[in-house]
Amino acid sequence: MVENIRKLRYVLNTEERGEAYIEFYEGVVNDITAKTAGLSEEDKTQVFLWPFNYDNQDEYMVYGMYAPGIQVQTEIVGGIDIGKDVEGSCPHVGSEWLAVQDIDVIVGHVSPWVVPGIFAYDVTNPTVARDTIDGVMDPDEKPVLAGSDAVQNGKVVR
Repeated sequence: MVENIRKLRYVLNTEERGEAYIEFYEGVVNDITAKTAGLSEEDKTQVFLWPFNYDNQDEYMVYGMYAPGIQVQTEIVGGIDIGKDVEGSCPHVGSEWLAVQDIDVIVGHVSPWVVPGIFAYDVTNPTVARDTIDGVMDPDEKPVLAGSDAVQNGKVVR
């Protein structure tokens, strides 16, 4: 990411501001990794990063091996993306595959174009977001996720 910011600051002729941002970014990342670097693989949180699509009611997607930026971000915070070894950028995965995954946390990446009113600058009522989380945790709506540690422990966010 830093290399891309360096290129962008050059193109936009904002070298000074770009360098200040890089210093800030690296400081934040270093602070976080100082706390998570010592985690063993067993202690890392297994994360289902779920990019909601228009078919999210019927199908599941993950960030796959061709989405390395997502993998790096997840690793920085001490997590393991359960989809990291699935071929593709945002491939669909079957319920059978998902059912056998060890999922500690579910993070739904939800766009207001997919779920209108879920969030935006002008959204002041959290009902749609709450309803979306409740739907993910509802065993009748998402039975494949019902037994996961994430749902059992209420660790579902959007």
